[in-house]
Amino acid sequence: MLGVRGLVLAVTDEGATTRTIAPRSTISALGQGDLLGVQYPAWIALAVFAVLVVVLRRTGFGQSLFAIGGRGGRRA
Repeated sequence: MLGVRGLVLAVTDEGATTRTIAPRSTISALGQGDLLGVQYPAWIALAVFAVLVVVLRRTGFGQSLFAIGGRGGRRA
C-alpha cells in the first residue's frame, strides 16, 4: 500500500495539481439549477429511484436481487 501511495503521489505531482469545473458548464448547471422550485439533484435522485423500483419489481434481474437478499421486501 505504501508503494502504491508513493506511485500515486509521483504521478500526480504530490497533489499539487487540482482541477476545477468552469462556472458555466453543464455539470455546474446540473448541480445548481432548479426546476419548479426543486433543485436538479433532487429530480435526478427521484428519477434514479423510479428506474430502480421498476427494475427491481419488473425484471428477472431485480427478482434475483430480492432472492439474494433473503427476506428483502417481499414475504412468501
